[in-house]
Amino acid sequence: MDALKNNWGMAVLVWFILAIGNVLVFIIFFSINLFIPFLFDIPVKETSNLPLTTVLSFAGGVVSLLLIPLSISITWFFLDIARRNSPRISEVLKPYNNIILLLKMIKLAIAQIVLIILWSFLFVIPGIIKGIPYSQAFYLLKDHPEYTIFEALAESRRRMHGYKWRYFMLNLSFIGWGIVVSFTSGIGSLWLSPYLLTTQGVFYDKYIA
Repeated sequence: MDALKNNWGMAVLVWFILAIGNVLVFIIFFSINLFIPFLFDIPVKETSNLPLTTVLSFAGGVVSLLLIPLSISITWFFLDIARRNSPRISEVLKPYNNIILLLKMIKLAIAQIVLIILWSFLFVIPGIIKGIPYSQAFYLLKDHPEYTIFEALAESRRRMHGYKWRYFMLNLSFIGWGIVVSFTSGIGSLWLSPYLLTTQGVFYDKYIA
């Protein structure tokens, strides 16, 4: 993709930052099930009674919440690349300097997840399909920071009318690449993820914005 031609190094680095955060969360929760039972010589099912387990669980939850704004700002970063705006890496950390925006990002992500879960109570596939109309809410929040979380979700749903199938097929076209990446121990995602996010940014800019 031409938009990424001169930005591959920066794009990979930005995605790597998010990957490190996700690995940190994994290590925290993994340690609860592996290292704590080993250190205290107790069964895994009994670790929930330990104060250290509570602390680690809380820490993991906090880190997970704080990663939400980072992942959204990285989505915005790739939208800027799609728009050829030459973003800087430091921009992915800007939400942490704006507590109102930070909280709005977290609440929007949680609301989006809740909506998908509620639809998934019917069947898994309808839940995934129903998540598509809300997929542009994060982009809309970038272009319209004055939106409330419900305005962003409602506007995403309205603007996606007539484009849901196109968006579904766009993401489906990456499944083959995802299978290939699975054989690279995830290393290939450093290339695939920036490409996917930029492609999704192009979709938003062309059809939704």
